[in-house]
Amino acid sequence: MKKFTAALLKGEKYALANPGDAGAVLNRAIPLQDPVIAAKELKIMKKYAITPDVKKYGLGLVDARRFASTVSIVNAFFHPKTPVKVADIYAPGFAPTKK
Repeated sequence: MKKFTAALLKGEKYALANPGDAGAVLNRAIPLQDPVIAAKELKIMKKYAITPDVKKYGLGLVDARRFASTVSIVNAFFHPKTPVKVADIYAPGFAPTKK
């Protein structure tokens, strides 16, 4: 899982830094995907993906407090039959974390 996560984050980092190339790669895999639109989407995504914490800790950062807050919101507003627990959906150690 660590190797998969590392490869995924490497690909995401490349795609964000090279949206035109990433759009072309996506188009080769999925011809219906317009490479120009894909590149534009990545440029928009970069504005939200590269936060001050990501700049400091790296792409893929999981902030345990923010994650727990999101889980709390899901439970409070979506009322799942079985309440979601952080430990059931997140295993630390695969992506960068705050230390």
